Amino acid sequence: MFADRTDAGQRLAEAVRKFEAAHPLVLALPRGGVVVGAEVARALRCDFDVLLVKKLRALGNPELALGAVCEAGHCYVNPQVQQITGVDQAYLERETAARLAEIAEQRKLYRVIKPKIPTAGRVVLLVDDGLATGATMIAAIQRRGVDAAAEIGGRRAGQSAGHGGEVATDGVGG
Repeated sequence: MFADRTDAGQRLAEAVRKFEAAHPLVLALPRGGVVVGAEVARALRCDFDVLLVKKLRALGNPELALGAVCEAGHCYVNPQVQQITGVDQAYLERETAARLAEIAEQRKLYRVIKPKIPTAGRVVLLVDDGLATGATMIAAIQRRGVDAAAEIGGRRAGQSAGHGGEVATDGVGG
């Protein structure tokens, strides 16, 4: 385990140090991923930004991730969770709209401080502080323009997304 998110970021930075020469873009998933990602960016002396992603909450169990939606509107839905919960398309549309509204409010706060950094042609390291179902990381990985992923918590998110990028983990697994 880690002493804190700063420690996790420092250790993750060592795991992805081989990307340093490519001057990658570290994209962190708020909130917890920001501290971890900032440490990675500092250690690799590279650009840092956030990727706003929100969990789509299962009906009747808001802690269970049905999927996730990114700020650009890309939506990932876990078909197994959807089947188990019996969620219909109308619920998915309402939940997605609600999370996109939250993202719009977050974006107002973040982008006033720092404009979004383009990902095109960049090696991108996606960073979060952990995974439960992996839904937010999968949505982020599937987002168009992301070429490589780094995350803490296990390989399953990168593999589940069918993404060809490389996945670095903290070694704890998940």
